[in-house]
Amino acid sequence: MFKFFYLLCLTLGHLFGAPFILLLSFKEKYRHSLKARFFLKDNLLKSEPIFWFHACSYGEVKSLEPIIHALKEPILISVTT
Repeated sequence: MFKFFYLLCLTLGHLFGAPFILLLSFKEKYRHSLKARFFLKDNLLKSEPIFWFHACSYGEVKSLEPIIHALKEPILISVTT
């Protein structure tokens, strides 16, 4: 019984939420980045080597510190908590 109500709420949420998100995508704030996010527009690969590190905690960022200082190349770091 719980599964039925869960799936019903999930389905209704998607049905009513999708048009709302679609309308929001036409706002100037989001319109510029939509093409780049979904269609890889202007996301060209650069010929120079770029190192990209991803860390999920402060400890992981601190462990990258010696590597980052040793590299003399452009470095990208993405972090999430």
